[in-house]
Amino acid sequence: MTLAVIAGGGCAGGDAVVASVGRQSISKASLDHWTAVELAADGENAPGAAELRNEALGLLISWEWTLGEARKLGVRVGTSEAGKQLALSKTDLLSGVSYEWFDGESKLGKYLMSTRVTTPDQLWLVRLAMLSLRLAQSRAVAEQSVIGRARIGAYYQRNKHLFYVGERRDIRAIMNKSRAQVIEAKRQLQAGVRFQAVAERFNQSIEGGLRLGRARGDGTKRYEKDYFAAPLHVLVGPLKEILYYVFEVMSVRPGHQKTLAEAEPAIRQRLAVQDASTALLKAYEHRWRAITSCRAGYTAPGCGQAPTAG
Repeated sequence: MTLAVIAGGGCAGGDAVVASVGRQSISKASLDHWTAVELAADGENAPGAAELRNEALGLLISWEWTLGEARKLGVRVGTSEAGKQLALSKTDLLSGVSYEWFDGESKLGKYLMSTRVTTPDQLWLVRLAMLSLRLAQSRAVAEQSVIGRARIGAYYQRNKHLFYVGERRDIRAIMNKSRAQVIEAKRQLQAGVRFQAVAERFNQSIEGGLRLGRARGDGTKRYEKDYFAAPLHVLVGPLKEILYYVFEVMSVRPGHQKTLAEAEPAIRQRLAVQDASTALLKAYEHRWRAITSCRAGYTAPGCGQAPTAG
C-alpha cells in the first residue's frame, strides 16, 4: 500500500469511504491499515477494537488537516529529510537517549520502537510530525508582525525579571585530583608559562580550562561560589571541592537589565508562539473541522459535521 493511499486517498465505491475532509476521502482500507499499526505499536497495552479504530481515524483526519494546510501555505518536508530524522530518532531511542529533536517526537516513541511497525509507516509518521511542527512555526512567524508595541511593553513591565542578564566572568582554571599537581600548575603560571600549555598538562576536568562568559549557576558548587567571590587578576588556590583547583578571574561583566528595545524581539517571538498555540490553533481546528465529516458508525474527535451515509 502506497503512502498516498495510507494517508487517506479515495477508493472506488462510496461504501469504501469512512470520512472526508473537503474533497479528500479517507478509505476503510486506510483506516484498517492504521488500526493495525496502532495495535502493533500498543502491543499488550492496546485498548479495545472500537477505541483503536477511533484513534486511527483521528490520526487520519488530523493528517488530512495537516496536509491540506501545508499545501495552502507551501510548507514542505521532503522524504529524504524525514528519513534522516527517522534514523536519528531511532538511534536515540535504541540508545536510551531522551533528547527530543522536535516537539512531539516523544509521542512517536511507541511506533518507532516497535519492530511490528514497518519502516514506511514510521517514515510517514515522522514526516507528518515534522510537517505539523513547521506549520506551528509558520503560524508563529505570521503572528509576530501583528503584535502591537503596547502589548509588548506591558509584557516587559510585568516580566522584567526575565530580562535581567546576570553577572558573567571569564575564568581560567586548573583542576586535578592531586594537590601537588595543582600546586605545580600554579607555580608554572606564576613563572609565566602559557596557560594553554599548563592546562594541557595538568587540567583533568571539563569545568577547568578557559571558561568565557561563565554564569553564576545555582551556587551549589564551591568552585562556582569561589569564582564569583574572587577579585580580578589574582591566582587563587589551591582549593578543593571534589578536585583541587586553582583559578584566576580574567574579566567581569556586571549584571544588567535589558532595555525594552533589547528585549522586544524575544518578547515578540514569545507572544507569537503563545498566540499560535491558542487562538490561531483554535481557528485552524475550527476551519478544518467545518469541512470534515464521518460516515455513520465511525467517530473521531475531528468529525465536525453530522455523520453522512456513504
